[in-house]
Amino acid sequence: MDCDTPPPPACPTGTTAYTIVAGDTFFNLARRFNTTVDAIRRANPNVNPDNLQIGQVICIPAS
Repeated sequence: MDCDTPPPPACPTGTTAYTIVAGDTFFNLARRFNTTVDAIRRANPNVNPDNLQIGQVICIPAS
């Protein structure tokens, strides 16, 4: 029996997968990747920006 969890869904074209680390917020990620908080929200409609989890994978839009 294989108990491995499936990989997270691939990010769409024009975005890059990013794994959340301690202290990350959409605001500081937007600054780091030269994009906007709104663009990150649109790329991750099912992610609650107030409840990011370490190890969670989100999609960062290309700048």
